[in-house]
Amino acid sequence: MKVIKDITVLLIVLIIITLLTPFTFTCGAAEIKIRTSTGFHLDWWDSPNNEKGLQYYIPVKIEANYDELSMGILTGYAYTTRDLPGQDRRSISDILDTKLNLGYSITDLLPVDILVGLDFNLPTGRTDLKDKDLSLIMDPDLVAITSLGEGFNINPTISFAKQWNDWLFGIGFGYVFRGEYDYSKSMHDYDPGNIFSFVTQVHYIPSENWHFKLFTNFTTYGKDEIKGDSFYKEGDYFQVGAGCKYTRSFWDIEGTVEAIIRGKSKFKEKQRFKKENDNSHGDEWIGRVKGHYYLNPKTTISSALAFLIITENDYPSNSMYYWGQRRKVSLDIGISRIFCPKLTGQINISGFFMHDKETWYHPDSHQSYRGISLEFKFIGNF
Repeated sequence: MKVIKDITVLLIVLIIITLLTPFTFTCGAAEIKIRTSTGFHLDWWDSPNNEKGLQYYIPVKIEANYDELSMGILTGYAYTTRDLPGQDRRSISDILDTKLNLGYSITDLLPVDILVGLDFNLPTGRTDLKDKDLSLIMDPDLVAITSLGEGFNINPTISFAKQWNDWLFGIGFGYVFRGEYDYSKSMHDYDPGNIFSFVTQVHYIPSENWHFKLFTNFTTYGKDEIKGDSFYKEGDYFQVGAGCKYTRSFWDIEGTVEAIIRGKSKFKEKQRFKKENDNSHGDEWIGRVKGHYYLNPKTTISSALAFLIITENDYPSNSMYYWGQRRKVSLDIGISRIFCPKLTGQINISGFFMHDKETWYHPDSHQSYRGISLEFKFIGNF
């Protein structure tokens, strides 16, 4: 009953906020523009061996712009539950961490445009989980929210962009200082390693109909610690991809392909860090096709089809660290509607099928999953 009451109160507040905003007011010579958005997202999945999971969350987002300065705050409420064969059903409902984003853009002053950002993760979510509740931190290919709470994080970023005729070039750097928090009852004073990332993008737009792009992302991680003692270092992450979009007056279609390659992780062994003998990560290959049909000036229909293949890792099949191949296909259909100048609504529904070969947690058989997602959004429009 408490969960139902909390959700009812939150929904009423969010509906009122959404209907009252966005709005603008003048401060000096510039306008301050503020808008809010909210919605409801549901993920459900099951498998033939009677594993089941369900998660829903209600996000709340507020954004403001003043000249070249922007600010955003995002939080929400989430409920997550999971049934595992032979175990009691586990569930958690709580507020999520709050994300605060600040940005300042510098344009038309230098040979390149610059965007400086400073993002914060405010630890308003759930940490210090019971060991039995760790199963609620689910696979990102099954549910959208995979972190119920972290520590206080600070993420400064800087990006540079330059347009030259039909070409647009961009690079960005970011560093995340991740704060300490109690991960679970048996893992207190957990200090995740800091993160450095470097991203690039190249866009080629030869006409109003065609848009081509290339993008990369390199990320490296610091050492994870417990009570000041380092024990693990995640392998480097490298992503490369390409995309193409074709646009007509009433419709558009876009396709992207990308590959994700992760390096070997390091573990502490006899007071020193040693790179694992085989790579515990398989390579990921992702393909997406999505399109929009503009039914009229106020109504848009969209659809997307995505394929995912994660290759088996380098460990032998009889190893406790072996992870077999994963294949996933998902289909998404949605519609958006402008109700009035201040309010746009969206509905999306998607379904997926996923198949895993043997892994360390089901070593004797393959495993299949199926799931659906349903999402409603209310977005302020200027």
